[in-house]
Amino acid sequence: MLRNGSGKVVPHWLIQPSDGKYGIGGETEIWIMSQDPLEPNETYTVEAEGIRRGKRKWSKKWSFTTTDRSQ
Repeated sequence: MLRNGSGKVVPHWLIQPSDGKYGIGGETEIWIMSQDPLEPNETYTVEAEGIRRGKRKWSKKWSFTTTDRSQ
């Protein structure tokens, strides 16, 4: 899940290279890609969870801040 600084969900694609659709990536990767350009000077939060190899549950949460487009 990708959210902006206000907590609003940002439309995004979740790409799991391990599903074999794209012929790239490894079994321990996911890619989250915004469907539209991200806003400048905005903090976004990503939350992801899953089950690795059908056994071990995992979850991650992290944030990042975009810069001004003029930089």
